[in-house]
Amino acid sequence: LKNFMNRNKDVKSPSLRDICDYFLKHYQKQNPAPASVSKYNSAISAACFILGEKTPAESLSKKDILHFRDSLLSAPVGWQKSGIRTAEAGEKTINSNTVKDTIRMLKNVFDKAIKDQIIEQSDNPASEIDVAEVKTKSKRPPEGKEIELLCNMPKPRSKLFDEESWKFLPIFARYTGCRVTEIALLTAKDVITKNDILCLRITAFGEHKKLK
Repeated sequence: LKNFMNRNKDVKSPSLRDICDYFLKHYQKQNPAPASVSKYNSAISAACFILGEKTPAESLSKKDILHFRDSLLSAPVGWQKSGIRTAEAGEKTINSNTVKDTIRMLKNVFDKAIKDQIIEQSDNPASEIDVAEVKTKSKRPPEGKEIELLCNMPKPRSKLFDEESWKFLPIFARYTGCRVTEIALLTAKDVITKNDILCLRITAFGEHKKLK
């Protein structure tokens, strides 16, 4: 019925950029963590650069997404600065898990456009795109002398740390998994109880911090 009603109208097909902007507009209404928004922006920028932001979204097929996947898998880290290209010998390439996550986010963009009938197609071109995962190597725990060095690192010249906080920093890191910068941004209000378990609010700012 929709197609029949619009049969005489010159309807412009939404571009890849259009459906990406549409997705982000609705995604941000859910108050996601800033880090999540940043990841989506990065994935969208890569897709628009490689596939063409003005490309009609409905014209993109699984073949195009496979080209997008292969381009990322063979590209060097930081390719955005020099343009998409194949990594040279000795250059570090993008982690396959990162590429897999990028494809997943692109799939979500198409899912939203299809569900809300922004585009007419019903098949998501980013569905069932395989990317071989790389298992993270288990890290060897530090040994005696290494632990001693870690716990006796010289305090940086920063107002973020005093002698007391610097002394407890490696203990916080060991038992919480927090990064140094995450620990440095903690306040007393970030220690909260969730389901009778003491937790830390980290990563983002304000009321939308994640728990660890």
